[in-house]
Amino acid sequence: STQSRSSAASDVYKRQEYGGFENIQIVAPDGSWGITSDMLRDPNLFKAVSIVGAHYPYTSNSFAPADFIATGKPLWASECWNLGVVGDWGGASVLAQMINGNYNSGKMTGAVIWNLIYSWYSILPFSFPVPNTVGGAGHSLMYATEPWSGHYSIQPPIYVVAHTTQFTKPGWFYLNTNIAGNLQERGSYVALVSPDGSQLSIIIETIAAKISQDAYFDFKNSTINSLHVWKTNETTWFLQLNDVRIVNNVLSIVLEPGSLYTLSTTTGQAAAPNLPIPPTKPFPIPYSDNFDSYKPEATVKYFADQGGSWNAAVDPTNANNGIFKQVVTEPPIPWSTNPQPISIIGNSQDWKDYTIKVRAFLPTVQPSDYVAIFGRISTYNTFGTSWAPGYAFLVYSHGEFQLLKGFNNKGPQVISSGTVVYNPNVWHTLQLTFSGSTISLFLDGKELVPGGVTDYDYTHGLAALGSGWHSAYFDDFEVSL
Repeated sequence: STQSRSSAASDVYKRQEYGGFENIQIVAPDGSWGITSDMLRDPNLFKAVSIVGAHYPYTSNSFAPADFIATGKPLWASECWNLGVVGDWGGASVLAQMINGNYNSGKMTGAVIWNLIYSWYSILPFSFPVPNTVGGAGHSLMYATEPWSGHYSIQPPIYVVAHTTQFTKPGWFYLNTNIAGNLQERGSYVALVSPDGSQLSIIIETIAAKISQDAYFDFKNSTINSLHVWKTNETTWFLQLNDVRIVNNVLSIVLEPGSLYTLSTTTGQAAAPNLPIPPTKPFPIPYSDNFDSYKPEATVKYFADQGGSWNAAVDPTNANNGIFKQVVTEPPIPWSTNPQPISIIGNSQDWKDYTIKVRAFLPTVQPSDYVAIFGRISTYNTFGTSWAPGYAFLVYSHGEFQLLKGFNNKGPQVISSGTVVYNPNVWHTLQLTFSGSTISLFLDGKELVPGGVTDYDYTHGLAALGSGWHSAYFDDFEVSL
């Protein structure tokens, strides 16, 4: 509420002013522009908030009110770029328009682009699998989805950002004059100047233009004689062109459509060095990890936590043995959907018929406690479901086992179940095997459903380990064809 905001603001302002926190700057509300009206009414709130930030203002066509812009309080797009795009030229084009548009439309002088590097499995949100590739495509400036090979890919959005960041520095300011606006044949431009006025950079985008166009800039009363020119388009990234000279106080340049230009007095820019990039490789299989090589609490390679928190730990039954542990014992307050504790691993496109085996240990004896192994997870909307879509083999501390089929938009379905003799205070070996439409479950080497379970709704996908909201230990993980 406005009252609680004002009360909090007064306390924050006093702490900033008198508590030794005067160098701490607050970006708020990191959502919408709704706080601006409260800031105009409340001097303490206005002073407490250093920067007003909003999420995705350009793509949602939502900008700060004019009366607030007039105060001069810094405005940021504190999370931005269209979430519906990936790091190809299409996504880069959207980004180029947004960076200029943030200032031209809303006088925003800062942008926090989400996110920097696509380095998650392609079945997760903001990415998707691409045939004949390992990592697929993701919503990032560059790709690095294969830690097992070291392969990475520099994508065009990173050069779109470089057209601004390599030609300016913190402290530069936008020229709020006629050197900011839209081009006649579609496109936009902005100009930034160094604090002492000695350096100038103009960033121009013609992404939506259909034809080439002439652009003219008036340099009356300027001592600048020429500008360096850099260009990016779909086929050429961050290329330096010939300098453009200023003749009779006018800079004239021909702008091609679908391009991004920077004209600058600065030097020292460069594209990424042409170094050899390790070739792409599929996830190694067979693959195993006994977790002995990690220090306690270290991140375990190739596993990606989607629910709970997983790390290396010491075996509670053998201090000389390393294990993989799920450590969160209470469901956290969710930002969105709260997935059950699960950590995924593998190849989402090529793994079809394979076996997952792991030793598991339950240190508690609550009837609802369980350990699980998953397979054939080919897509996972972690914002929409708490259970991974695929197959999961669960063993509970009270001796029940289940084979569940998960879905992206609803809870899991039990497709097989039974009881076993299960001691939760010792290690047990779980095994899940896929062969065509047959799914086989094994506990300590014994097949639990003779002949297996028949289901073929999911044909391929990666593997995972899981548990409930309690401690669970895993060791000697294996996956093989």
